[in-house]
Amino acid sequence: MIQSKKNPKVLAIHTEMVWLTYPFLKDLAKNIHLKLYVLTPVNYPYAVSFLGFRGSKEEYSKTLSSLYKELAKYAKVELHLHLSLFPEYLTYKEQYRMIEEAIKWGEHEMGIRFKEVVFGWWKYDYKTKDICEKLGLKIIKRDDYPQIHDYDLLYLLKSGPPRTILRKSFLRTNTIFLVLELITEQVKWLLFLKRNNKLKDYLCTTKYM
Repeated sequence: MIQSKKNPKVLAIHTEMVWLTYPFLKDLAKNIHLKLYVLTPVNYPYAVSFLGFRGSKEEYSKTLSSLYKELAKYAKVELHLHLSLFPEYLTYKEQYRMIEEAIKWGEHEMGIRFKEVVFGWWKYDYKTKDICEKLGLKIIKRDDYPQIHDYDLLYLLKSGPPRTILRKSFLRTNTIFLVLELITEQVKWLLFLKRNNKLKDYLCTTKYM
């Protein structure tokens, strides 16, 4: 089981392409303590546009329901929902509809009442927080848990069995390593901006940034 002796953690998988990754997820769930944050038909447009699903929304719903029910025998299933890269531009009503629809789908199709939610790109705003509080959903933040996307498993397969690769990756991962990696990324970004004064000036004056 992939976890630290000092600080046990469940590996969270953002499950977005279950129609392709189901065999790997099932294998992992049987051997490793997982929590699957799953998409629902609310994100059908996202699945078609970004993930390559081909079929109607009804077919998408049936596919998700069938595969999630099987995975739920081995792993905890919670909600994953893509609102928008810019949730502040969605109205309260729009956000409420999406979140409520996802919850109702889980209850109706799977008999599961989602208690946690991870938002796509970890993007949400004050309206989202209020809605989740009213609907009894706990928002899981980016730094709350070790996570991976299910489609990453497709790349991992090129390097060996998913369980083996993940186990090795977690053994190498420690606080010092993560901090150094973060610092390295920031330094690269700062050096890039330093060499691109026009871009730096533009970003500094952009209201949204």
